[in-house]
Amino acid sequence: MLHSAAFEFESRSTLHQALQRYKQGRADFSDYLIGVIARQAGCTETVSFDSKLKAEKGFRFLE
Repeated sequence: MLHSAAFEFESRSTLHQALQRYKQGRADFSDYLIGVIARQAGCTETVSFDSKLKAEKGFRFLE
């Protein structure tokens, strides 16, 4: 999809960052995308109930 002219994205850079984290991590792509967008907005961490993000930098797991 990223290389198709049929799709337009707000920020390809944001997608690439999230994709790299997804490839290296254990959580879903959408979690990493939310985290990257939050960091770009100035947040220091993204809070989640997803235990797959427990040890991920930039995320805080709520039990």
